[in-house]
Amino acid sequence: LLGWIFTSIMLKRFSIRTIALFGVPLLLAIAVSSGHLATPDSHIKLSQARQFVEQGTFNVPDGVGNSKHGNIFPGKNNNIYSVYSPGQTALYIPIYALARSLSFISTIHSYYIAEFIASFIGPTIHFSTAVILFLLLQQIGTRKRKAFIISGLFAFGTFSLPHSTDGYGHPFETIFILLSFLFIINASHEADSSKSKIYLIIAGSFIGIGMLFRITTLLAIPGILILL
Repeated sequence: LLGWIFTSIMLKRFSIRTIALFGVPLLLAIAVSSGHLATPDSHIKLSQARQFVEQGTFNVPDGVGNSKHGNIFPGKNNNIYSVYSPGQTALYIPIYALARSLSFISTIHSYYIAEFIASFIGPTIHFSTAVILFLLLQQIGTRKRKAFIISGLFAFGTFSLPHSTDGYGHPFETIFILLSFLFIINASHEADSSKSKIYLIIAGSFIGIGMLFRITTLLAIPGILILL
């Protein structure tokens, strides 16, 4: 009954196309997610989020990470820190805060609740990237059917799909780069110069956000400058 009520409200407020664009990636993410974070690096980022929520610091707790692997380094006062960009850690902070509040009504430790929630983010971002790719291809004149096929191949036929479950920052980098390109192309199609400038500002902001997840987002800037 609740599902029927929710669906009815959604259909009244949003078009079926909008629901599909945003709902399908989430449903697919639920289908492919393992329910846990699979790599040590992703646990470093989640552990940092836990440390911030519980202690108010960004250092990595003892026993997390491996200096020989190069994913942590010693800092001030012998504290250990992550070598990774802060984007995912910042994203995990509200997730861990939510998990901590939920842990009071469950016997499961808040870390494992946060890990479960966080495991769906990468796949959701991956399938959302396929949607952005579909929109981008249409903006540059690709026929809808061809754009759909290309986006489908990206979603299900590339290594981006399995890597979206490992907790690394590549899916975030990819989606923000594509969003930047999408808004630049929108700006080039916009007759109103003020709106065009707003699109360009948004495009630049997406590149900046992408750098919070992976510094290699900078490599997209030459391509963006060519489009400009």
